[in-house]
Amino acid sequence: HDWRNRDASSFLTHYSPVFLNAAGWGESKRRNIENKDWIKLDLRDISLFMYPGGQMAYTEFVQDYASDRLSSQSRKRLYWQQNDGAWRIVLERAAEPVTPRHANR
Repeated sequence: HDWRNRDASSFLTHYSPVFLNAAGWGESKRRNIENKDWIKLDLRDISLFMYPGGQMAYTEFVQDYASDRLSSQSRKRLYWQQNDGAWRIVLERAAEPVTPRHANR
């Protein structure tokens, strides 16, 4: 919701400060969000896995992204950690989705 609304400040609150500060990712993402006229986002094939102990989680999904400057589809992997009662993303990875292959006969 925050990303689609181009609300960079609210969007970035979902990330761990450690991740935001790594290689200037947070400021780069802020500029990227604020530099768009519009953003559309759709998530599908969502999976959520909880680590034993309940303090960490892993999500994986396919993300369809479009803006006035870029359109892409990627498979995202997010690692979450619970800190002070709030879930924050501590690591994010993206890769192209796997395309089903048909067997040759």
